[in-house]
Amino acid sequence: MDVDLDGARLWWIASGLLLALELFSGTVFLLLLAIGLACAGLVAWGGGAVTLQMLTAALIGGGAMLALRTWRRRPRGDAPPDIGLVLDRGQAVHVSRWRADGTASVQYRGAHWVVRCTDDTPAAQAQSTGEFIIVDVEGTMLRVRPATPATPSTPRSP
Repeated sequence: MDVDLDGARLWWIASGLLLALELFSGTVFLLLLAIGLACAGLVAWGGGAVTLQMLTAALIGGGAMLALRTWRRRPRGDAPPDIGLVLDRGQAVHVSRWRADGTASVQYRGAHWVVRCTDDTPAAQAQSTGEFIIVDVEGTMLRVRPATPATPSTPRSP
């Protein structure tokens, strides 16, 4: 068996160079190509033809990159809801004064929060003070609705 160590050394040196570049770039793709080149070095060390060495480097390195790309693009399940936000919904806050822009500042869980009424809250109730229920959390703003629903005004009969 005629072992071509010079060809194997070239493949391993090229693999080492790609591995060094990988350390500087921080991507995994050069690592996968380096694995392909190292496999081609093994084929060269085993006495494989140059064509087989190149085919090995291309198939293993390219196949590994394709497999990684396919794995990264697979559909992932929906992210679980943030349990902290879910726990806030339904909690009561007390609004003592509304600002002109339709927001208020409340103390909730030991911090100051900005609250705003939901869009479907009647204007009269949106400016009233008292207890409000948290409906949603939008960043650092609490969306609230009045704790007591609006009572429709009924005309009095004479």
